[in-house]
Amino acid sequence: EPLGTSSFALIPADVVTVDDRLGRMVVSRSKSVVEAGPTYGAHEEVTPAFQERVRSHYGLVSGRGTLA
Repeated sequence: EPLGTSSFALIPADVVTVDDRLGRMVVSRSKSVVEAGPTYGAHEEVTPAFQERVRSHYGLVSGRGTLA
């Protein structure tokens, strides 16, 4: 990726749990699934269409839950 640019990933809260004992969040998908997920740039808007792409990528039913 070019110098000075960043991309971010949305991970649906439906696939995340909190491990209080270890003090971390745990994603119930493999690293390769997360890495292959849709990303967006710092100056891009997260639209409803993008959110649906994210939910679809993670195998979730459309329009349920929230994104973290």
